Amino acid sequence: MKKNKDMIAFFLKFVIPYWHYGLVVLAFMLVGIATSLVFPYVFKIIVDEALPTRDYEYLVTLVGILLGITGLNLILSFVSYYVYNWINNRVVNDMRSTIFEHLLYVPFEFHQKTKTGDLVHRINNDISIIRNFLTSSAFNFLRSCLMLLGLSSIMAYLNVKLFLLCLIAAPIFIANLIYFRPKIKNVTEERQKERSELLSFFVERLSRVLLIQSHNGYGSEKNILDNRLSTLMDLNLRNVFYSASMGTISGGVRAAVPASILLIGGYQVIMGTMSLGSLFAFLQYFSRIFSPIQSLNGLYVNYVRTTVSMRRILDLMEIPAASSKSNLQAQPFAFQDRIRFENVHYAYEKEKIVEDLNLELVKGKSYALVGPSGCGKTTVLHLLCGFVHPQNGRVTIDNVNTRDMDIHDLRNHIAYGTQTPMLYQDSIRANISYGNSEIHAEAVESVFNAMGFESLSLDTLVGDQGTKISGGQQQRIALARLLIKKGDILLLDEATSALDSESEGVIYDLLRSHYRDKTILVVSHRWSTIQKVEEVICLSDGKVAERGTPEELMQKRGVCWRLFQDQYHVDKPNRELREAESPKRLALLES
Repeated sequence: MKKNKDMIAFFLKFVIPYWHYGLVVLAFMLVGIATSLVFPYVFKIIVDEALPTRDYEYLVTLVGILLGITGLNLILSFVSYYVYNWINNRVVNDMRSTIFEHLLYVPFEFHQKTKTGDLVHRINNDISIIRNFLTSSAFNFLRSCLMLLGLSSIMAYLNVKLFLLCLIAAPIFIANLIYFRPKIKNVTEERQKERSELLSFFVERLSRVLLIQSHNGYGSEKNILDNRLSTLMDLNLRNVFYSASMGTISGGVRAAVPASILLIGGYQVIMGTMSLGSLFAFLQYFSRIFSPIQSLNGLYVNYVRTTVSMRRILDLMEIPAASSKSNLQAQPFAFQDRIRFENVHYAYEKEKIVEDLNLELVKGKSYALVGPSGCGKTTVLHLLCGFVHPQNGRVTIDNVNTRDMDIHDLRNHIAYGTQTPMLYQDSIRANISYGNSEIHAEAVESVFNAMGFESLSLDTLVGDQGTKISGGQQQRIALARLLIKKGDILLLDEATSALDSESEGVIYDLLRSHYRDKTILVVSHRWSTIQKVEEVICLSDGKVAERGTPEELMQKRGVCWRLFQDQYHVDKPNRELREAESPKRLALLES
């Protein structure tokens, strides 16, 4: 119970800023309830007074009152509906913005382990469920309670005996709710989990259409989807069964009570102890009493759904951010000497990736990090960027542990390029200048020209994930983004793999010149790239197996030689082309 209160308190923070608008809706709601309660009573007066006395003017007056009440209700409904939806939209925008921002700051490891579709489902569907409960359900709960109070008072005023008869149905409604409550709760939790899994399935499959088509995986994918849909349908039908069963019992009571009212009330009318208008009004009020009761019943179902969604969102919000933006104790970034990995151990889901790693990188030198697949090359880069942290050991820059630095300040000084270009569905200009909004347009244009784009302009749209341009052009855009950033440390993780050897050589020379006197660490499987660095570090089983200049390691005929022996003898890059092209592109940048 305390957890539920804590969850509601957390999300009420998003509603409280708009409390004064809520008061407007509440005021209109109270007036609307009052006017709606007057409506049947005016009918009573018409039946008991205007019609028997044949007073037409009185009838016209009463009908005019009814029309006035109706018009007032319509105006109040319009205004309250508009204000209510304005609050709804503001609240949901605030929630999504806060949660999205938090997800950007949570550690990279979380995103590695979590399905994107699940996160999208939480931000979209779960937030909508919470929004509806905190805004719609809260007001509906208050409205239903006030309506029940008003109806009960008037019904007791009209006829106490008939009102007591109506109260007999209350225990049945309560028992009905208690019986079906746990069943609805359990199936609701299962449904939301399965919907999240289904969304993750769609996101994953639609992003891999090329794989499915190239391997003719249509049948297997459809079978997987059919099984998931079948599971979801079973859960939906269970939910329908429980909800319909609860509704059927309520409906049976709802039908039986009016029949009893007609029998007892009709007898009282015949005996002259109750007027016909009073019986008519009582039935009108009774017919309205089930609406707030059903609303309260439905509110419980919404409450169950909402607590599940709240828990799923709070699970995200409870993940600590990678670093506080206002961390006054964080050490400022400073790099004058060297980077060290000291007895670093890192395992991902109990699988050892890096073990007892000792590595030193001197400022101003260029390095290549090589080794067989799975030896920990990318993990070393992630450790340096602070995307992941070692379980043992430490990573230091000038003897300062990167854990003690403001992580965002650290990343401001690191230019990191990956094999996947990671482009937005926008123009080339926007993708190159991403993260550098204050960069001058001339600088973007000079970098664009230096990268050697052909038949493209800065305003060319790259499409979803860069699908409108080639893989090589995608990587050129990502590399141009690194040229714009110009950090103190340049990390390239197969960032030129989609380029031909000649273009790769020219662009690498361009990057080296642009990052002159900076530390460069390259991960590559191409000897044409590796032979350009000053020192090669070869990893094996998460440790440094050997290191030295490219020629030294090839002559040593150790791990590095076994990796690159075929390329070492065959690879003969076109040096004349690079020597002719590199100065031209450097001149474009310097201009």
